[in-house]
Amino acid sequence: MEVIDGVIQSYSFAIKGIIIPNSVTTIRNTAFIDNSLTSVIFEPNSYIRYIGVSAFVNNSELTRITLPTNSNTGFLGYKEKSGNSYNTGDNITNFRTCYHSVLPTHTLILDEIDFVDGTITNYLSGYVDIIFPASYNINGVDVNVTTI
Repeated sequence: MEVIDGVIQSYSFAIKGIIIPNSVTTIRNTAFIDNSLTSVIFEPNSYIRYIGVSAFVNNSELTRITLPTNSNTGFLGYKEKSGNSYNTGDNITNFRTCYHSVLPTHTLILDEIDFVDGTITNYLSGYVDIIFPASYNINGVDVNVTTI
C-alpha cells in the first residue's frame, strides 16, 4: 500500500479485507480498484475527509461499506458527488462516486487540493463553506492562486 502524508494512493494486490487506520485522511480515486475485497473497516474516530471516485470499484464481493465515525472538529456528515447526504454508520453501496466529509467554514490548505502552476484543479475536502487563499507557499516561494 502506498500512503503519502496520510493519503492512500493505491493498493493493488488480491486482498480480501482491509482496516483503514484512523490517521488516513484521504483515499484517492481508484485506490483499491480491481482487488478481491469483501470488507472495508474504518478504525474508530477516523479523520477520513474524502473517499475518491471508484476507490473500491470492481471488487465483486464487496456489497457495502459502513461510513466511519469522524473526529474532525465540527463534523456534519458525509456527502456524495450527486449531493446525497449520509451520517456516520450509514452504509454506502455506490463505489463509482466519491464521498467527502461535510465540515464548517475552512481555509483550504495544500493537502486538500491539487494545485499546479497557480491553478486549483481538484478539491479533496468536505467543508460546507471554503475560503480560497490568495497564494500558497511552495518550497519557500509564494505562488498566487490564479485559476479555480
